[in-house]
Amino acid sequence: MSPGNTDILNNLTMKKDSPGAPAESGEAEKPGGTSLTDEVATALSSPPPTLSLEPGARVNSRSRALPVILNRINYAHFQESFLLLRLKHQKFPRSAVYPVSPLPCKDNTVSLTWIKPPPPQVLLSHRIDQLIIPGDEKIITLDPLSVDIGENGVTLILPEEGAEFNCRSRVRYSGQADVTMVQNGTSLSGKLEDFSSAALKVILDPADRETLHWFNKDEPLILTLKSPSVLHLSGEYRILHLRGEDGPEYAVLASQNDNIRRYKAKEYRGLRFIPAAPLYLRFTHPLSHLPTELRVRDFSGSGFSVELPEYRGCLTPGLFLTDTEIILPGGEPLSCTMQVLHRRVDDGNEVYGLAIIDMDPARHVRLLQHLQQLEDPHSFIDNNLDMDALWEFFFTSGFIYPQKYSHLRQNREEVKELYEKLYLRTPSIARHFIYREGREIRGHMAMLRTYEEGWLLHHHASRLEHNSSAGLHVLNQVGSFGNNSHRIQSLKMKYLLCYYQKENKFPRRIFGDIAEKINDPRSCSLDDFSYFHLPRGGASSGTLPEGWTLTETDTEDRADLKSFYQLHSRGMMLEALNLKSSQPPESLYREYRKAGLFRDIQTASLRHDGELQAVIMMDRSEGSLNMSDLTNCFKVFVTAPEKLSPEILRTALQFLSGAFEGPGDPAVLLYPAGFGNTFFQSEKTYTLWIINMESSDKYFRYLKTLLRFAKH
Repeated sequence: MSPGNTDILNNLTMKKDSPGAPAESGEAEKPGGTSLTDEVATALSSPPPTLSLEPGARVNSRSRALPVILNRINYAHFQESFLLLRLKHQKFPRSAVYPVSPLPCKDNTVSLTWIKPPPPQVLLSHRIDQLIIPGDEKIITLDPLSVDIGENGVTLILPEEGAEFNCRSRVRYSGQADVTMVQNGTSLSGKLEDFSSAALKVILDPADRETLHWFNKDEPLILTLKSPSVLHLSGEYRILHLRGEDGPEYAVLASQNDNIRRYKAKEYRGLRFIPAAPLYLRFTHPLSHLPTELRVRDFSGSGFSVELPEYRGCLTPGLFLTDTEIILPGGEPLSCTMQVLHRRVDDGNEVYGLAIIDMDPARHVRLLQHLQQLEDPHSFIDNNLDMDALWEFFFTSGFIYPQKYSHLRQNREEVKELYEKLYLRTPSIARHFIYREGREIRGHMAMLRTYEEGWLLHHHASRLEHNSSAGLHVLNQVGSFGNNSHRIQSLKMKYLLCYYQKENKFPRRIFGDIAEKINDPRSCSLDDFSYFHLPRGGASSGTLPEGWTLTETDTEDRADLKSFYQLHSRGMMLEALNLKSSQPPESLYREYRKAGLFRDIQTASLRHDGELQAVIMMDRSEGSLNMSDLTNCFKVFVTAPEKLSPEILRTALQFLSGAFEGPGDPAVLLYPAGFGNTFFQSEKTYTLWIINMESSDKYFRYLKTLLRFAKH
């Protein structure tokens, strides 16, 4: 190797998308070198990763024989890429590098054409010193045996071997993105030129030249990378280099943080598994546009850990990865949107933590099905269920008892069809959890998205004679699902709701006792309702007395309801039931229509002389969607019991009861429960339990004291 080799390695940037004027060896301290002319850049096709030797790079070399070198040259021709010629001044210690296009070669004679010829004075004062062959991670340098310079190019006679070098401590990838940098109210714009996981280089807009002096190199700034309509990255960065004195203005930046806090930290996270068979993530890198496939180290239902050799790092915290595909063993790819949350170095590898930001609910279920089977082969979520086995379980477990069946039997064919939609078609608004051995179901629990951001837990049952813990297992499944899923944007799972009767020991212990131990109604709340059925009297039976009106609920009524509720409970019922908003939950309705189901929520206000007395919620769906009609009933919130009589409330409800179809009497949930026996003969009392999933740590902390096998 000639003495000049080390110098050129310290200068060299090999980048196909931004070729430019020759790089002078006296500019070794300038990171990234300079670039070719714009017209040449336009002529060159899709760029390979950018490589150059940085301080600290591995300069280990090895010999490469001529056949290997010829293959590399022909590959460059095939890819319409370029090689580089280093011209060394014959008198002074300086050199320049010019790009050349190779012609196909089969022996040691290589013909090269100038992409942009050197000025005649350069050819007079310089001699061709080296041929440089760029590579993905390495470069090859050769000292030609003889040189013939013609009008259009150069012909070289190559030696029998050349020297190959690791030219960077990190691969630097060519990038494409619009860049905005903001510091203390001052803004700079530019274009991303190249990047690695550790740093990125931005070519600044020449129009911002006068703004450069306002930037403090010792202060952090906010960096944003985006395409015209897509945000790729936004975060706090620090300035490594900032140049604007002469030549093109550029900045080299590094992230301030290797971890970002997208979410509130959680004590109880989804279980992480090391895949037994290879599992991959595949995506097109948003900055380099290169196809990328990474092997998964471990994963949960909410995120993945992947790794790369440190020198090939290409991800940085905050980066969004849209249209990522999860390649499960033997399955179709599952697409989702992810974000890189952290980066760390582990034994020469960079390990990245990626969170699932959004994912189609049906695809997410397939991921969770894979996880459930890894955790417990008897646990299933939304599997292709044997419906006969399900109905047999509902009856033999006592979940459908004689009084409940007398209510269902009148339209049992419609009920069967409805449950086939819920259990066999995997709609986005429903989930079911099964614990079974063979064909026999031992435990069951279901979830239903009943409100814009609220999911209802219901139909919890188990066969106690076979496995006393089956009911606990499905409860654990539900907890695991919620922990892994509530941050998936498409699921809209801010709240989990459950109705239970205090006479039932199990739900009172699981839900009631935990809520009392948490002792924070903004994290976990309890509200009691009286439950009864309204005898039908016809939509026109009776009229309200003078001074009483029944009208659409307005903003002022909702404010009064909120004030009343805060006097009785500081819980989350109004938010979870969509009672604070006057806007209809259109996304909820849309998902029900997709599933071939009906959902409608309307409210009316009962007033006396203009003063609010009660808000009546008509909460409607198919009658047997919930077998206790908790999703197809009146929900009445009495705000002034001292003026409201049972007769007036009954008249108002009977007037509205025409909205509820079917042969049976409509169910009524009345709040506060203490008014139930005052107005009507209450059949039972239901407690509405609500958990805010952002506070789920408190729930799981106490659940683990009750369930020794709880895993979250």
